[in-house]
Amino acid sequence: MWILVPAAAGIAFARSFAVPSPTVFAAAGLFFALTAVVLSRYGNSLGCKAAIRSTAIILSAFFIFAAYGAIRMRDRLEWCADLPPREATIEMKIAAAYPTDKWNRHRGIAEIVSAPKIQNYLVGQLVLYRADDKITTREGATLKVKGLVERLPVEKPDAAPGSPDSFKGWLVDREVYFELRRAHILAETAPPTAFTTAMTRTRHWMRAKLLEGSDKLPYVRAMVPAMLLGESALLSPDDKAVFRTTGMMHLFAVSGLHVGLVALTLEMILASLRIGRRVRILVAMTALLGYVLVIGSPPSAIRAFLMIAFHRAGTLAGRPARGLPSLVASAVAVLVWDPSQFFDAGARLSYGIVAGIMLYGMPLGELMRDNWPLYEDLPRQSIGKYHSFMLGARDWIAETLGSTIGAFVVAAPLSIMYFGNFSPGSLLLNILMIPLALLSAVASVITIILAAAALLPGLAWLGAVGIFFNFADWACAWEMHDIITTISEAPLLFFKVGFPAQWCGPAATVAILALLVILRDRKLRASLPWMLAPVYLLAIIVALSAL
Repeated sequence: MWILVPAAAGIAFARSFAVPSPTVFAAAGLFFALTAVVLSRYGNSLGCKAAIRSTAIILSAFFIFAAYGAIRMRDRLEWCADLPPREATIEMKIAAAYPTDKWNRHRGIAEIVSAPKIQNYLVGQLVLYRADDKITTREGATLKVKGLVERLPVEKPDAAPGSPDSFKGWLVDREVYFELRRAHILAETAPPTAFTTAMTRTRHWMRAKLLEGSDKLPYVRAMVPAMLLGESALLSPDDKAVFRTTGMMHLFAVSGLHVGLVALTLEMILASLRIGRRVRILVAMTALLGYVLVIGSPPSAIRAFLMIAFHRAGTLAGRPARGLPSLVASAVAVLVWDPSQFFDAGARLSYGIVAGIMLYGMPLGELMRDNWPLYEDLPRQSIGKYHSFMLGARDWIAETLGSTIGAFVVAAPLSIMYFGNFSPGSLLLNILMIPLALLSAVASVITIILAAAALLPGLAWLGAVGIFFNFADWACAWEMHDIITTISEAPLLFFKVGFPAQWCGPAATVAILALLVILRDRKLRASLPWMLAPVYLLAIIVALSAL
């Protein structure tokens, strides 16, 4: 935390203000870092107080990451907004290719690798492109394109969630500052790399195996590859609208939840084979890395992989933690990997939700379990299978409810800010959906493993067994779809709410997180009324926003 907080402040400074000289900032950061090292070693003999050493650490992290952010993040080129759209012939490398729109135009995000000399400032910038040619755009390919290049306008301060201005704000968070319209693809100058092609083919093969076995209920079958592979384009527009309204869209787009479920499934399968813990963790993490690469390495999956990797690395090193240290370490690693992730809505939701679960949800679950006694007067030798089952059910309900509430109190202000939705019904839905999502993940992973094994000589019959697991997978998806659509029609569970100003969302989130930190005090943690204070604060925030 001594590094993460000033590092985030340094990156925010680099985005908000032009760093005059990154080299000078980096030198200042190294000076303060060296000062902190010297004071840590000789500070006691010199009579130096700990506050001075702490200040040196904070300043070193701030200046180093401010310089790093200025170097890594793209120039916003806001002066280009005053220029009219200009025709240009450029070369761009496809970073993300989206499904074609209703006019059959190709869409996506690409990085400009070459431009005319007069527009050389475009090189290295990301561009939102729309092309109406019949040439298929493939991720990783480099295309020569001719079209109109225009600087996107700056997002309006009062942009409402779901409006065009909010989409522009999302693009700005992704460092996409330019748009390419009326584009014609002239040629493909470089195909995708062999690695990218192999990962794409593997993803298409996995999707085909997950859909294999039946053509009935296409809306249900589409949910399976959407959950495991992030193929959300297969979902119907009506289903997408329902999932967004109910706050369940995170179940049908690759997120940290899916990466965590896949990791859990892999370790469960390896544990059932009686493989040792160290080998099991190494094999599972290697397979998980392969999974992240196959699905296209989306930022949400990379963030989740880093969280899990730090946690499992601590276990291998004999320093297991309940999660918060690994969460903070992975956040620093994410800022090093891509400083712009600090401004990404998905990153804020991911880390906010996990922090809410660790700081608040887990202690709340333990408190609810302790306040729900069962069989306390029963001697230990008299506890049978029924009593053990009931105790396990109590623990599971308390832990699940606590974690769900912990995630909800942090996610709610962010959901209002980014999507304009307040969904108290998602508390109930998450409790019902997470077990079904786990079963679906287990069935999907087993299907893929069996399909891969069926490629070996003499094991083709395993493909039929994999189809059996597909039916189990579709049954879980069917139940999830029906439960979500049924509860979405219930009154008073889902609302459209908006903050009066942009600063209200971050302020509400910071206030709730600060309260969660205060509740780490053991005396407060032992009191259920005090532990419910974040829920009361959230209710006040939502009520004021509704008014």
